[in-house]
Amino acid sequence: MHYLTSNREEAFRLAARNELDVPVSLQEDMALWQHILPGDADISGINLFGSPSFLSVLYVKGRFDDVAFPLEGSIDKADWQDYAESIKNLKANYAQHLPRHYDFLTDLPNEAARKLLGVV
Repeated sequence: MHYLTSNREEAFRLAARNELDVPVSLQEDMALWQHILPGDADISGINLFGSPSFLSVLYVKGRFDDVAFPLEGSIDKADWQDYAESIKNLKANYAQHLPRHYDFLTDLPNEAARKLLGVV
């Protein structure tokens, strides 16, 4: 799906987008996702990524730019901004309490991990 929705113009991307066979299941999903958002029930078989990943790829590729969603106006913009600010504050608070990356790795109880880092 990532290659199919790519808007990049490198030869590899063009070939992947225009010359590879797209599985029927993906064609069906892409047609469905023009009307609804991807859901877990849409993704069959064993997949490394779930519906949020599919949604993210479609979103950043602009697939929803001209789509009006029924509940789009049900959340007040100020409420949404307040919520986004609270998430930003939570992340900042969590980040203050996390160890530095180096400290985290060197505190690992696994001696083999420390050897790899050269801190034994």
